Amino acid sequence: AGSTWTILERFGYGSILQELNGSGVHRLENILTLLSDVHDRFERLELWFEETSTEHQYNIGAIDPEEVFEFSRLPRQVKFETEHHNMALPSSIYLKLHAVCAKIAHLSGAGEYIEKFQRDLEQTDVLASDGSSTELLHDALLSLKAITIGV
Repeated sequence: AGSTWTILERFGYGSILQELNGSGVHRLENILTLLSDVHDRFERLELWFEETSTEHQYNIGAIDPEEVFEFSRLPRQVKFETEHHNMALPSSIYLKLHAVCAKIAHLSGAGEYIEKFQRDLEQTDVLASDGSSTELLHDALLSLKAITIGV
């Protein structure tokens, strides 16, 4: 996580660490309400939102567009709105960073590693006594650490 923040700082996004640290991770600008299957795809970096020229309007991008748009019946474009003007909408910066991470993960092959890790973690109820699940435990603990500091 430390190197992630270093990269963000070098590209001019250093303030995000302070914004999302601790309870800041729950700020409205960092919250989306999504259907569970859409949330899963978003979390696995298989789906992202691409900014359009209209404020708060996004094209939905996906690694597997056919599956997402034809089978899940998601629209190709969404507009975030609220009737309460004092409530913040999702941050375009956070969404843009997520989109970049998703595309890089897909192009680099890291997405497959992330998916395998999450699948292994879900299927592992007990650690192996021979130590073969050490790497899985290590990665799971690192991901928990990242969540607690607001990555």
